[in-house]
Amino acid sequence: MKVMVTELCEASAPRDFEFVLSMTPLELQGTDFVPVSPPHIRLRLRREGSKIEVGAAVRARMHSPCARCLADSITNLNVAVTDQWPLCGTNDETADFLASPFIEDAGRIVNLTEYGSALLVEHLPVRVLCSGNCRGLCPTCGINRNEGECTCGNSELDPRLAVLGRLLHDKGGVRDGTTEKKNI
Repeated sequence: MKVMVTELCEASAPRDFEFVLSMTPLELQGTDFVPVSPPHIRLRLRREGSKIEVGAAVRARMHSPCARCLADSITNLNVAVTDQWPLCGTNDETADFLASPFIEDAGRIVNLTEYGSALLVEHLPVRVLCSGNCRGLCPTCGINRNEGECTCGNSELDPRLAVLGRLLHDKGGVRDGTTEKKNI
């Protein structure tokens, strides 16, 4: 969905737009997001001086794996955003804004679909969890700890944390990185 910049700058009343995004699965920072239903975008554009005031609402349901246990998880996104587009002026701020990825045809057209897609991606979670108290997978046997207990004992210290374990053991008294106490 596209709209002419001149239409927005000459409009005396707010303009409302509503559309759905046709999306394919999206990979973001190693997490796959698959739309359960097409994301819904609602925009209200209103001229205020040399700027366009934007009120946006983004609704989406995305399927993705939990970051801890890899179980299927649904992310419900319901976000309200306010923004300003400096489209109707002739200053440097307007010139910079016209370089935005959703401005097309040398600053004459605003691609609302691209703007809606950018809002959706911007508000997707960086890390998806199936629940706030997800216990994840056992690093030794791989069992989902939310579904049952493993018999690994899991008393081994993660090798990445071994230095911290030594510091705790020594109570911080050794400064050269070794674990042996020195008689000075």
